[in-house]
Amino acid sequence: MWLVTALPPFLKFEGGKGVATGLGVFMVMLPIETLIAVVTWFTAGKLLKVSSISSLIGLSVSFGSSYIIEPEISGIGVQHYMDYLIHNIL
Repeated sequence: MWLVTALPPFLKFEGGKGVATGLGVFMVMLPIETLIAVVTWFTAGKLLKVSSISSLIGLSVSFGSSYIIEPEISGIGVQHYMDYLIHNIL
């Protein structure tokens, strides 16, 4: 499925839409966090004029806002990892 959306045949397998597809999925799953990340990415892009750094900043803000807003989603919180460290390693 990803290959078809990233390299659509009606665009002669050029110019993928993978980022737009991913953004749409995240807008459905985590709308507030995605909106915060997109606004941050856009602001960083306008200020820094470097797309790669802006994308990394937006991704970092996405992770941070997901942890703050929805900490109960499995895989986002670090509590399980910390419990593992405390009980099994230390």
